[in-house]
Amino acid sequence: KVFETKSAVLYGFKRHRINGCDYPAIIANKEAIVEGLLLRNIDERSMKILAFFEGNEYRPEMVEVETGNERLEVFLTEIY
Repeated sequence: KVFETKSAVLYGFKRHRINGCDYPAIIANKEAIVEGLLLRNIDERSMKILAFFEGNEYRPEMVEVETGNERLEVFLTEIY
């Protein structure tokens, strides 16, 4: 599927590489920021597919991101 995307910044977290995995992890770090993409209007089926891909360690968490002049509460996940 194709989703609408928007550049976003997440404050207070840091991206880390995970050995043996195709994707990074994001963990809390008060002094760091993560730049990424916000995907909008993701349907329930796509969220289930994402959770399956991420594996048992995947724990979606509500966080606040900044997209230009807008602050939004979103589920935290990595998609690249």
